[in-house]
Amino acid sequence: MSTMTENGIVTRSGPLVFVDAESSECPGVHEICVHHRDWPEVYGEGETTREAAKDLLRHLFSQWDCVASNWRRQNLEQVIAETQDFLD
Repeated sequence: MSTMTENGIVTRSGPLVFVDAESSECPGVHEICVHHRDWPEVYGEGETTREAAKDLLRHLFSQWDCVASNWRRQNLEQVIAETQDFLD
């Protein structure tokens, strides 16, 4: 189930949060941004939700070497798996 707020934020009952935002570089052009609820500091962008999720996945993989603790690495593995599930 998805809902759209008046600010253009799309929420899902799943772990990914999508935002339809106006591009700061190109006013009037909209882009989709997505982040995982557990890692909101890492996000992906694209013209579609699928492209944005693929970009998010790329950014999540790039975080792998930056994770210092085992519990955080396990959390990142779960976040990557849930993002891949969305794409399947």
